[in-house]
Amino acid sequence: MNHPDHSIGEGTTAGPDKTSGDVSRLAGLTFGTDEDSFHSQDFKQKQKQQQQQQQQTGGANHLTLREQEKVIDEVKKENFNLKLKIYFLEDRLAKLAPDQVDLALKENVEIKVEFQTVRQELKRYKRLLLEAERAIELAKTERDQLLEQKSLSEERTSSGLQAEMRKARDQLAIKDKSIQSLESELQRLKDRLERFSSKDNLSKIVSSHASRNHTRHSLSNQSVDEWSNQEQMMEIKNLRNELTEERQLKEDLLGDNQDLRHRLIETKNALQDTQDEIQRISRVEEHGYRSHQISRAQSRFEEDPDDYLSSGRKSTLTSISTGGVSNQKIIKEFKREIQDLERQLRELENENIELRSQVNAQVKMLSTKNSEKDKLQDQVINLKRKVLDLQDELDQDAREFQKIQQAGHTSLHDQTADEVREELNMYRDKSASAMLTLEKREKEVDELNAELDDRDAIFNDEVQKITRQYNSELDAIKAERDEFQQVLDEREDQIAELSDQLREVINLQEETDKSLRETRSKLKEKDKDYNLVLQDLEAAQTDLKEIGAGNRELAADVNEKEQQINELNAELDELEQEASNRATVHEQVVAKLKQKLNHTKSELTELSIQHESSLSELKFLQDKHEELQLRQAELEERRKKECDLKRRLERELDDLERELRGTREEMDLQIIASKKEKRELHASFQLALDTKQKALSQAESDIASLKGKLEIREEDIEKLENMLKRLENESNQINQSQSHDKFSLELEIERIQRDLLNSTQESQSFKDENESLKNQISKFQATISSLNSEKDELFDKLQGVQRARDSLNEKYEEQTKNLRETQNDLSVTKNRLQSLEDELASDHLQLNKFEHQYKDQISERNTLLLTIYQYIDKLLSSGSTHRRISSAHDVKPFTNFTVFHESIINRLKSLGAMQSGFDTKIKEVEKKLEKQYTALKRQHDSRMRQLDQFETTMKAATDTQRQWRARLTTKQGEVEAARETCNELQKQISSLKTRASIAGTSPGSITEPRQASTKLANLEKKLAATQSQLKSTEEKFNEAKLKVSAVESSWQARLKELQDRNKELEEKVKREKKSAVERKSHLDHQLSDLKDQIVASDHRSKQLEELLISHQQNIHPHE
Repeated sequence: MNHPDHSIGEGTTAGPDKTSGDVSRLAGLTFGTDEDSFHSQDFKQKQKQQQQQQQQTGGANHLTLREQEKVIDEVKKENFNLKLKIYFLEDRLAKLAPDQVDLALKENVEIKVEFQTVRQELKRYKRLLLEAERAIELAKTERDQLLEQKSLSEERTSSGLQAEMRKARDQLAIKDKSIQSLESELQRLKDRLERFSSKDNLSKIVSSHASRNHTRHSLSNQSVDEWSNQEQMMEIKNLRNELTEERQLKEDLLGDNQDLRHRLIETKNALQDTQDEIQRISRVEEHGYRSHQISRAQSRFEEDPDDYLSSGRKSTLTSISTGGVSNQKIIKEFKREIQDLERQLRELENENIELRSQVNAQVKMLSTKNSEKDKLQDQVINLKRKVLDLQDELDQDAREFQKIQQAGHTSLHDQTADEVREELNMYRDKSASAMLTLEKREKEVDELNAELDDRDAIFNDEVQKITRQYNSELDAIKAERDEFQQVLDEREDQIAELSDQLREVINLQEETDKSLRETRSKLKEKDKDYNLVLQDLEAAQTDLKEIGAGNRELAADVNEKEQQINELNAELDELEQEASNRATVHEQVVAKLKQKLNHTKSELTELSIQHESSLSELKFLQDKHEELQLRQAELEERRKKECDLKRRLERELDDLERELRGTREEMDLQIIASKKEKRELHASFQLALDTKQKALSQAESDIASLKGKLEIREEDIEKLENMLKRLENESNQINQSQSHDKFSLELEIERIQRDLLNSTQESQSFKDENESLKNQISKFQATISSLNSEKDELFDKLQGVQRARDSLNEKYEEQTKNLRETQNDLSVTKNRLQSLEDELASDHLQLNKFEHQYKDQISERNTLLLTIYQYIDKLLSSGSTHRRISSAHDVKPFTNFTVFHESIINRLKSLGAMQSGFDTKIKEVEKKLEKQYTALKRQHDSRMRQLDQFETTMKAATDTQRQWRARLTTKQGEVEAARETCNELQKQISSLKTRASIAGTSPGSITEPRQASTKLANLEKKLAATQSQLKSTEEKFNEAKLKVSAVESSWQARLKELQDRNKELEEKVKREKKSAVERKSHLDHQLSDLKDQIVASDHRSKQLEELLISHQQNIHPHE
């Protein structure tokens, strides 16, 4: 393994002295003895790493930069320790068995080949995973669409609900099966990924031959499996709780269904009671009352026909009128009851729809539970597979250990093999217990599935029963409703027969139609102007959309560049942190790196400034674009609302016109019928006068009374018309004064409609009276035929008198009619003159308002375009390549809009060119940065190698320093002993010299001092050599200290620079925050302005609505 830490062994063996090599061997031996401690600490470190990872994953979003730096430093330290362990383990293996190293290298090569193939398969599986996720999303969208379609179809049709439910369930089952298959494929792929990752871990463990790490890794996997089992238990508990909740919901639904059944039964009983009452009252009215009247009339006529002719008719008329009023009241009450019943039916249908939605929600919940159940089953299967894989792996490990034992390494690995066997037995016991627990869980899951299926079947049966009952009840209620509607249609047909009246209103309606056409033409012209303005706005919006698209592309490019710059910054920060962990770097290299970093920082600051400016411009343009889109949306909404109001008002006008026509035609028919009745009565009375003068006098009195009644009715009709006109004038005044009184108008219209209904009912009563009179007259004709003989005798006498009287009556009637017509014409012309004057004044005011509004809109449009133009001009002037066009020749939209439009387009094109230039510059800067980054990376790699070498030298130096210090202590003791011996020898020499001087010279005495002197010289030489060695070691030590101090000073300066940079970044963040606050305040101000504009536009729309309403009311003043 070509690791940079191999230099440790080389540094220790390459020393000049043997002691350094001995020290390195001792270090290797110590590490070899402490290998067990490393292995014992390994599992604890892994547990700590897992806890740290869990904490990081749980709160990674809340880590600060300092905490992240600390985590990175700890990881690097752990990495370095692991490298040391690997190095010493490899050294020990090399010392122990070189043949095993060759085998491990071969296995490592094979594992690397397998690892590359596994990587390729992982890439392919990731692609398959992405495709499967897309397919799942599509299936989910299709399922949602099917559910929506199913809910819509259920709301529309209630009869085909069961068939659609079955089809939707089948489709959902198919989709669920496809989703489950896709999810199972995903799980299978994830399992394979986990297997490949576990195989990768096993290959690494086999290459390092760290058996205990392998067993502890399997322990961690077992703990993960136990954790997953606990999760399954929790999920099963949650499923049980959800099942109980579903039971409660189903019970609540059943209770609601029972309540609805009771309510339906009550409504059915009420409908039957009302039907019985209607039939009973109709029978009583039709048969009893009429038969009673006819019998009374016949008896009176038989007793005294003369008295019956004089007095009987009045009583019959009054009785019929009272009977008609009572009938009308009863019919009104029945109609109200029918409306109440229809309301109850609607409420019941709404409740039924809500219950169906709840049932659909329950079905969805059940489908989700089924999917969760399938997922749990898949997880159980995966857990089984994992257990089997673990057993296979354990068997493989046992086989490998047996192979190692057979290879002849039993002396070293007996204890480890025993421990591994014990652990294997433990794992097998645990796996067996896990299998038993899994089987129990599977049984529980199957029981729960059976319970769920039973409850689903029960629930579906109950739902089907409820739907059948509800459909049958609905059909019965609909049949009853159809019967009531038939009755109402018959009554409405009777009312529609009277709708061929009121021909005089046609002329007035034609005049109002003409005025409406004129107003509509004016409105169309105004709509055309409005459409032209909208077309201009749409053209401007298309231009702005193109600008926004370009700006978005710019923003995307700038974001990509920002990401690249951030990645470069992150990599630079990582490089700086890695360099900060190293202790010694040469000063010259640091200076060069600082210069290059400063250069790159300056370039990055320039790029960041450009990027911020472009971002601010993009934000401004995006805000403008959004404001314009909002305004466009508001204008379109207002336009739609105005169109809807126009259509609604036109419909209301048409309805009112039709109703007025119907009422007037009914009145005409009533008048004609009354005239016919008058003529018939007059003829009958003339026949009676021929017979007797008494009958004539009585007939004249009856005719006078009938004329009085007709005049009273005509006066009532005129009063009704005046009341209608007065109500219309009041409604016009109210509409002119307030725009929010639409509801009052609608209420008044409803009152008028009620009055019209009352009038139609009165007309019906008059018709009934006429029919009864006709029946009576047909009966009386038999009596009158007997009197015809007497009439022929008296006819000649009374003919002259009758002619004179007829002529006088006709003249009188003609004069009264002429007077009434002239009065009506005068009142109509006066009202028309007033309405026309009011319309003219209001039209002038409206025209002035519209002109002012149009001018204001044009000025606002022009100011907005000018601001956009000026902003684009500023952007172009800020660029270096594009020069600003002189403002003297700039064309404004007030003077010539076409030229202004062309100039804006030219500026936008130039802005696009500037964007392309900016892109080219960014690409050039990226290329430069990449080149600089590659150069820096190379330099960093070389410096890191130098740092590794320097670390090895430092370690060797520290070892040699320790050895020299130990030698110094020993040598100092030897020097002191030598000095003492020298002092003793000098004393002996001095004593010998004194003795020699005393005793004289002799050959034996001369040789002893010479030997002593030679010994002294040798000792002095040794002292000098040791002192020189000491001085050299101290000088080296001092030099090393100086170097370390210099490096520390350089790194302290680097730290200061980093602190300064942090301060600058904090200040920059503060500035950005301030700018963001200012921007927010500016946007709030813009929002307030927009709200004011919206309020103003609402006020304008209200004014327009008031004008439209007043205009339409002025068009129809006589309705």
